[in-house]
Order: sequence, then structure tokens, then C-alpha cells
Amino acid sequence: MQLDRQNIRTFITDNNDHGTQNIISKLKFISKLKENEKVDLQSLQVVTADYWPSRLYRTFVARGESREHTLEFIKETIGEAFDLSNQYLSINQEFYQQVGISIMTALQECKLGLKNLCKTYKGDRMFISQIETLLTTLGVKTDDLEKKVSEKQL
Repeated sequence: MQLDRQNIRTFITDNNDHGTQNIISKLKFISKLKENEKVDLQSLQVVTADYWPSRLYRTFVARGESREHTLEFIKETIGEAFDLSNQYLSINQEFYQQVGISIMTALQECKLGLKNLCKTYKGDRMFISQIETLLTTLGVKTDDLEKKVSEKQL
């Protein structure tokens, strides 16, 4: 993905699914996930995991609603966020640097939601292992981004 230099108006009004505003919003959505909440990917809403109508809906009605699809959504969002953050941080203008830092902050914040997903799916060891691996990678990569930011500020 190539970041086009954009003015603030374009940045704010970008409605692209992979646009910066959308990626930050998705990270913030992930960060707000609570224990016993699952993601409805169609509407990007949460449903209560132990509420029987939502279990029936996810099993029989919703297409593409599964923990595997949720994991793919999360991985894709985090991957795009890292790409965007790196691109913004590489531009030596204050606006772009601040956007890169905003993305980095949102990445840090989404860790809580990922930990809560582990609690929601506590019976699925493989899913938990995948989320824990993602959390480890997320920690290493955000530490790396933070080092880059602090080196530029010296």
C-alpha cells in the first residue's frame, strides 16, 4: 500500500475500508472488546457470547461469523495499521508524524481487547495461542515503532 500525501480534509473524509481513519477506528473497536463479547463482522458490532439468541444467529444465520474470521479481521487490521504507521512515521512533517503516533497508540490500546477475547474463548486453546502469539508480535513491533519515534525526537 502506498501512502499518498494528503491534506487534512482528505485524511478526515477518507471512507475507504483501508483508509487511515477506518483502520484507527477498527483498532479502537478491538480495544473496547470486553470479556464474553464476540465480534459481528457484518456490522462491526459486538454480541454477548453467552446470550442464546446471538449463539443461534451466529450458528445458523450469519455467514462468515466465526472465531477464525474474527482472527483474520484482527490480523488484517493490525497488519494494515503497522504498514500505515511506518509510512506516516517516515514522512518528516509534523502532521504525518502525529498520525503515525496515533496509530501506534491505537495498536497499544487494542491489546486489552485481544486479552479479553482470550477470556471469551477460554475453551479454545488454539485460538488463545494464536491471540497470544499476535499479542507477543504486537508488543515487539510497537516497541520497535516507539524506538523509532524516540530516536527522531532526539
